[in-house]
Amino acid sequence: MIGRAIATALLAALAAAPALAASKTIEYGTGACSYKLRFDPAKVNETQLRDTLRLLFDAPVPDLFDQPDPARLQKQIAAAEQSCKAKLDEIGRLKLLAVPGVEAARDQLRAETELSCRMSLAELRGFTDPAQLNGFTTEPKCTFYIDALAGRVPKAKALETLSAASCADNASPARCRKEFADRAGDDTKYRIDLLSYGWRNCVLHAPDQPASDGNAARNEIGEKIIARYKIKESCED
Repeated sequence: MIGRAIATALLAALAAAPALAASKTIEYGTGACSYKLRFDPAKVNETQLRDTLRLLFDAPVPDLFDQPDPARLQKQIAAAEQSCKAKLDEIGRLKLLAVPGVEAARDQLRAETELSCRMSLAELRGFTDPAQLNGFTTEPKCTFYIDALAGRVPKAKALETLSAASCADNASPARCRKEFADRAGDDTKYRIDLLSYGWRNCVLHAPDQPASDGNAARNEIGEKIIARYKIKESCED
């Protein structure tokens, strides 16, 4: 009787073993929260799960903004080109889950990254060749800065327009204007200000620029995936 009971228990344990082996738990953290995720490795590839979460939470559009430095301009351009290539290659290498919206999220991130790269490289190249700045917007307020960099706008007028646009919301508009005026005495600083505070800020806020928040859309998909596999969540206050 006891032997039969042991045999029955052993058979039950063996039957349960595959079920236990069929699940795997990993840890993942994003922002202020960390999670334990459980999934069936026979149905869900761990690399694909991790890469998908990386795409949706940990692969933001790179900020390659770097003020032009005439002494190392070519090195800055080469570094930006290398960073862009590395980022785009990384996006392409990610192995993703076959979940609705994920491939579209990859395409969106790639497009946003390409635009960021084009703009950063144009800004560096535009320091010596303002024509590189064309093609990002049709907003006349932005093309004004291209003309100013090309010398087609009197310096006094360019400085007044730049100061008016940049200092309007400053806590001390008068001091802000004076700082721009002082910097304008140095041609390098004047051109940097036209590029960074003038052209770049104008393009970023131009009405014909993409208005969608790609990161928010990607995070929303990621949150749904986490909710599907989450068994534990811990968030900092």
